[in-house]
Amino acid sequence: MIAKIRNKFGQWSSSRYWADNINDNFYKDVSRFFQGSKPEIFYVGANVGQALRPMKRYMPGASIKCFEPFPANVTRLHRRAKGKNGVEVYPMGVSDRPGELFIVPHDNPTMVRLVGEDSGGLEKTDVTTIDQFCAEHTIDRINILKIDVEGLEMNVLHGAQGMLSRVDCIYLECGINPDNEWHTSLRAVSDLLEPLGFRIARFYEQVPEWPTRQPHLRRADVAFLSPEIYAKH
Repeated sequence: MIAKIRNKFGQWSSSRYWADNINDNFYKDVSRFFQGSKPEIFYVGANVGQALRPMKRYMPGASIKCFEPFPANVTRLHRRAKGKNGVEVYPMGVSDRPGELFIVPHDNPTMVRLVGEDSGGLEKTDVTTIDQFCAEHTIDRINILKIDVEGLEMNVLHGAQGMLSRVDCIYLECGINPDNEWHTSLRAVSDLLEPLGFRIARFYEQVPEWPTRQPHLRRADVAFLSPEIYAKH
């Protein structure tokens, strides 16, 4: 009995278990919309490529464009992308205007973020916008736009004003608690997307307010679907 419990706990605590059973539910859910096709995925704030495995598992023919500005993350991202067909890595940031921004490092590589001014010795990175990138690469539709840029999600969306009507699914990290100043407010995102016809499909990876231990949500990953998707299904 003890051996069985240890074995089960080992499965639950493994990164592969969480990738298979928790973190990839969104990709499993939306893959049905793109069966028989090769979806175009923009992975903005790709970090070290944690989502590449579920993306390719459920949508093996997908074209995935990974945007990540932090050099240490880019190195690991290249290793994870190696051998995966259709995956391209772009070592740059994405915002509301092209140019340059500064990288604020963090001990946790998932919490690296970009700022507009150098507070002292910060490294620069090139920045593009969704609209500019699509124009330069002749991309007329994005099937899945995944954004996780530590509070700058609205900047990315504002830089995609021309493309938003040609995006099927938007999957991004949002702050649920209005007192949470680190993450982009769900209300702000909804106010931008709902007039365009986008509707919330589901919440994923709901995280409680752990810093204060208060009994409400701090953040969640939120999936928005375009009218073109939900009207057909």
